Amino acid sequence: PGYNTLSLSFDQLLFSAKKNLSIGGIIIYDQSGTIGMTMSKMYISGSYKKKSGKNKYLFGLQAGGVLRQFNDANALYSNQFDHSTGYHNPVLPSGEIAMAENSNYFNMNIGFVWGRNFSRFKTEAGIAVFNINYPKEGFTGSQDRVRPKLLYSVDLTWFVSHRFYVQPQIIFMQLTGANSLIGGSEFQLLTGNHTSGIESIFMGAYVRSGFNRTTDAVIVSAGINFLKFRLGLSYDLNISELQQYTNSVGAFELSLIYTGISTVFDPGALPCARQ
Repeated sequence: PGYNTLSLSFDQLLFSAKKNLSIGGIIIYDQSGTIGMTMSKMYISGSYKKKSGKNKYLFGLQAGGVLRQFNDANALYSNQFDHSTGYHNPVLPSGEIAMAENSNYFNMNIGFVWGRNFSRFKTEAGIAVFNINYPKEGFTGSQDRVRPKLLYSVDLTWFVSHRFYVQPQIIFMQLTGANSLIGGSEFQLLTGNHTSGIESIFMGAYVRSGFNRTTDAVIVSAGINFLKFRLGLSYDLNISELQQYTNSVGAFELSLIYTGISTVFDPGALPCARQ
């Protein structure tokens, strides 16, 4: 209870002759726990794409602001346990350092992706570095800084047939001594039925683990692509020792993606009277 995340993002290929520039933005709102600990992020981004033969290279830069807040009135501290009554007494001093209830900072992230198309499959590999400007964060006016977080990703799309493909993926994240590895695959089947509007259905299975700890969770997902929408639903099931504290209840994630019609001028799409 009390853990929710909402996000809204947008990206657009700019109108240019070489079609190599894009802009985008994302808004993220995250609530953690019942004390009103929230984090709001708003970023704008830009990317540049370069093609060389069958290879493509993408460079991205993201910048924006982060606002963290919490409600100290809802927090419970061990020093406020009243031994005479056996209950928590919020009137008693917490013994904690006086803290501001909000903190904000400017943040920057960068990324690079390489991709290549082959006859039956295509592959992409990328690396991203978050918090490259070491922003200060904290509610006590301390000089603590957010450390850079590294993200590595590799995915392969294998076209088994003209109607079915498999897409294995691996994502590895590392922040100082902590790391997380997510690996699995998505399977997609093209329906070939254009009358219903459903172009394809997909499902996937993933595992979240780490090099220095046991497997944490199993993630299953499913959804459909219809018209210009992609609707997906995933379930995160905890299988570690923490399941005794969550009563084996996992987390649902719902996503909806709309891909609009490109506004980039394509001279090859013009009809020609000379056949």
